[in-house]
Amino acid sequence: MSKDILTSFLIFGLFFIFTKILNPLGDIFLAATIPAIYFTKKDYIWLAVFYMLYSYPGALFNAETLSLMQLGGLGVIHFYFLFIVIVLFKLRNIKASLFINKFIIIIFLYTSILIVAYGIQSFTALIKVIMAWLMIYVTPKVLANEEKMDKFFMIIIYFSFFVLATNIYEVVFHQPIAVLFGGYRQSVFMNIEGQVYSRPVFGIWISLLAAIGSFRGLLKSSNTMTNTFFIAVIAINTFSILLSATRGWILSIFLLIGFYTLITAKVNMSKLLWYIPIIVAVVFILIEIPAINMQLDASISRLMLSKDVISGDLSVEATGGRYQAGIKVIEEFSKNPIFGIGLGKDSFYLSNIHTGNQTMLLRYGIVGYLIYLSFWITYVNKLRFKAFDHRLPTKMGSILKMDIFLFVIIFIIHSSSGQRLDFYSYYIDILWVALIFGIGCQDYNIARKYLILK
Repeated sequence: MSKDILTSFLIFGLFFIFTKILNPLGDIFLAATIPAIYFTKKDYIWLAVFYMLYSYPGALFNAETLSLMQLGGLGVIHFYFLFIVIVLFKLRNIKASLFINKFIIIIFLYTSILIVAYGIQSFTALIKVIMAWLMIYVTPKVLANEEKMDKFFMIIIYFSFFVLATNIYEVVFHQPIAVLFGGYRQSVFMNIEGQVYSRPVFGIWISLLAAIGSFRGLLKSSNTMTNTFFIAVIAINTFSILLSATRGWILSIFLLIGFYTLITAKVNMSKLLWYIPIIVAVVFILIEIPAINMQLDASISRLMLSKDVISGDLSVEATGGRYQAGIKVIEEFSKNPIFGIGLGKDSFYLSNIHTGNQTMLLRYGIVGYLIYLSFWITYVNKLRFKAFDHRLPTKMGSILKMDIFLFVIIFIIHSSSGQRLDFYSYYIDILWVALIFGIGCQDYNIARKYLILK
């Protein structure tokens, strides 16, 4: 384990100690991070810690604990505000080249027009959203080269083991691990055939990002031991996502595995055969724990509910409800189909977080949705043209293909499990989506620089 990884875990531990255990000193500690972030020469460590914190593993952190101070009636200063402002100022001389800039501006202008016309549900929420989207500029500044990108992903990969541990704890004890420290007590539950199960959804973004990092590692590495490690990481994070019983995410991780097998046959499986018994043994040990065995059965049962909806049974829990909610949103959209109803209070009450595309049509209308669609198509096409450039090394092209498919699975999650690609989404999710867009743009920049220097 490298010094960078140990440092990131130490910082994460200090955040936990000062914001949870020594809570009265929390503001002082968070204020002390300002010079630490500004003067560090390893910004990728702080970027990784930032996302470790905002993955909310085991519900150990939340918006309140990651806020600097109360400002009377004005609310609080969020840590992510400070982080983004400090990094953007510190790295102001490093150009963040984003080929999606013009679409960001167009979407912002169109949204501004809607706000002027229809009002806004919450100006506070709007500020949070705008600040969160700035991570799309922070990412390429911090991950300025391939080495920093690899080190960032390696920290996330190691942290995913901690996320898995917190998820197993929640499955076994039916409460987040934060409860041990007097923290957050609410869990997400599912009801399968009258039996109630916890759904450990905290940290799920880390699991996805760690799997992505491992696929990237497999594309670059030719070392058998290193490859076995990455395969093990993919396996445990697939398992972690499966425990969450979140259907869009489960579908996405398996599609990701399938896509990787399509774009590369690089890994010589015969060299990895000795490792398969270890993976099988670990899986069997885990499923021998009754709570985990029952959780996996419940997750699979919940996943299969989607099949009932496809066959026409809309009475099933959750899945049918979401389908019907989508129909209601479309009915409201049909009343203002061209420009939508904007982001006012009506949008808040008439939309549904689990119907991403329908809600975007409701809010922005056909015109606005076409703007978003143009943005997504341009993003994918830019990466595609570069990925299939025969002058690029195969590995570099394959990473760009992974970026394309990563967007595809985010779109699947957006369409099935909750809004992710909407400008006016929950700011925590925006932080992650902005990171993914930023990584895609930076991979594009790295490939472009390679071709220029060639």
